[in-house]
Amino acid sequence: MQDDNNIPQDILSVVREDQNLRKEMTRLAEHIKTLREKRRKFDDIIYNYMVKHNLKKIQDIKISFVKPKTKRKTLKEKKKDAFNLFYQNGIEDPSSFWNDFKQTQKYIENKESKEYEYYLE
Repeated sequence: MQDDNNIPQDILSVVREDQNLRKEMTRLAEHIKTLREKRRKFDDIIYNYMVKHNLKKIQDIKISFVKPKTKRKTLKEKKKDAFNLFYQNGIEDPSSFWNDFKQTQKYIENKESKEYEYYLE
């Protein structure tokens, strides 16, 4: 660790201010997380009421704003499901097949024309 005596005071002042800003941002992020969790509870109540009464909007709140989000599968879950499917369909090396499959899901930039090529069959 370097001795702070060799660092100019104006730089140390900037570093302290940066540290203070980071701490404040962390504190605010935690507060926002708490507010989001609280709002989700209200969103559920509002959504259920809107569905029950066939409403699309209450004041400035649209039903799409409060509709519960559907949970997406994690990559690990997707990979597990894919491997099971591969086994069921007689693919002997699911790991290699999975890697080949993932490559088909990426865009490959054509350096000459600067366009994207799609590999679809």
